[in-house]
Amino acid sequence: MELTGIVSDGVVKFEEPCPVPNGTKVTVRVKERASAGVISSALTDCLQQCREEAAALVAAGGVPPTPLAERLRDFIEHAGELDLPADAATNVDHYLYGAPKKS
Repeated sequence: MELTGIVSDGVVKFEEPCPVPNGTKVTVRVKERASAGVISSALTDCLQQCREEAAALVAAGGVPPTPLAERLRDFIEHAGELDLPADAATNVDHYLYGAPKKS
């Protein structure tokens, strides 16, 4: 049996009602999250590859074959799994480049 939940103050809160009886011994396996730095690096690499491919195709008289949003779908789908601060969208330059935070 596999159950999914989130730890809050040291207690696992399951997404669905837990069918396991109280007092049952369990083992918890922590699902590792990708850090913002790892995702940022992978996203930067993907964007650079997209730019290079698009430039080569345009130079050869062609058009880029795949829209950027479609190529970034894997990143977009997993964005909710990142443990980002609540103000990450507002202060993206602060978290990525160290710029002063916006209020």
